[in-house]
Amino acid sequence: MKSTTVMKTDPDKLNQLREVIEETFGRKPGSPTDFDNLSYQILSTTGNKVGVSTLKRFWGYIKSPYNATHTTLSILARYTGYRDWDSFCSHYKGDEDSDFSSSRLIISSELNLRCSVYAEWEAEKWLRLIKINQPNIFEVTESKNIKLLPGDILAIDTLIIGEKFIARDCRRNGMDLGTYIGARKTGIKAIQ
Repeated sequence: MKSTTVMKTDPDKLNQLREVIEETFGRKPGSPTDFDNLSYQILSTTGNKVGVSTLKRFWGYIKSPYNATHTTLSILARYTGYRDWDSFCSHYKGDEDSDFSSSRLIISSELNLRCSVYAEWEAEKWLRLIKINQPNIFEVTESKNIKLLPGDILAIDTLIIGEKFIARDCRRNGMDLGTYIGARKTGIKAIQ
């Protein structure tokens, strides 16, 4: 019989994890379809499955006296780009984790239509986008060594040097691809 470690963990850390997952997913899951889609995206991103019922309990969509297991929390943390639950917790330490940044920041809603944006992260990984609709819809015009391809349509809210590249509602030839997360290890190195 397989044993699982049930976590009695800090509610603030769980809330932080929910918020980061919502950012990665592109919205707060609030319907059965959302939870189905989130479960699929977690499987696609991590290679591990988190059941729809587990996700519904984690968000309080269904009431349950059970807490998430360490394994489940680690899978959820991996979905957001962390190695595991412990890595996530060490990154989110409350006020110690907050600070001001002088890093370059692009807010998509402030860009004009047809504006071109270039973002680069690890060696030889980059893309060029063009804004095609307000407030934050872009089309990939060029890419190198990443999973996004020219012609892909996506929504980007902000680009920040040193942070992950997050694009939600990605579409290729009319097909929904979900949320794309790039620069997980290094963060974005350059924006033009």
